[in-house]
Amino acid sequence: MANQKNILVTGATRGMGKEISKVLAAQGYHIFLGARNINDGKTIAEELESKGFSVTAVQLDVTDMNSVKYATREIPSLDILINNAGIALETSSPSKLDVNKVKKEFDVNVFGVMNVSSVMLPLLKKAEQAKIINISSMMGSLNSALDENSIVYGAAVAGYQSSKAALNMYTIQLAKELEKEGCNISVDLVDPGMVATEFGGLKPDTAKQMGAKSVDEGIRRVIELVVNENGNETITFTNNEGIVPW
Repeated sequence: MANQKNILVTGATRGMGKEISKVLAAQGYHIFLGARNINDGKTIAEELESKGFSVTAVQLDVTDMNSVKYATREIPSLDILINNAGIALETSSPSKLDVNKVKKEFDVNVFGVMNVSSVMLPLLKKAEQAKIINISSMMGSLNSALDENSIVYGAAVAGYQSSKAALNMYTIQLAKELEKEGCNISVDLVDPGMVATEFGGLKPDTAKQMGAKSVDEGIRRVIELVVNENGNETITFTNNEGIVPW
């Protein structure tokens, strides 16, 4: 397809990443499926290719810089980067955190985004107009954590929340740097909310019983940002309902 845009989705073999890839491939984008396990990626690629979609499975462990660098060999050009890969492991109270689990959360949720973004930026800078979309969470919102009327006020998963708060700050600073350089790259955050997937070790049905939204609803804001060709806003933090407090 002429002028087909290329999108890299990290964590594309399950949950929201898999569904984001399917929906955007169906809309005519070429999707690079970032897969820590390349066999899982190839299985999904074959499924989507059988439907006539344009996809490429790429081995990509966001915590391994060598893996991220090797992935660029499979990606000749890039218009949109969706940093979707994320984990939630630690559920203890703040005073009893397992720091090793928290480190793993930061490895994926923060350092993984930094790894992929830094390596993919040279490709994004060559695009006429590029986007970086980082999947964050209202759980990382400092304002919401202090607002008694917020739906996340009572949440206390400090490791995960801290990782998302750190991701938010990194996103702000990266966006400011690119804006200062005059790069035509928007950098935005999306809060999908609680989604009925296996994220955090839950079963989708269990998450749904706890009030989680469908995967289709969970990815809606990401899809809107991708397909909004004229959108040039940057440093936004939004969900399906609108602006998320920092």
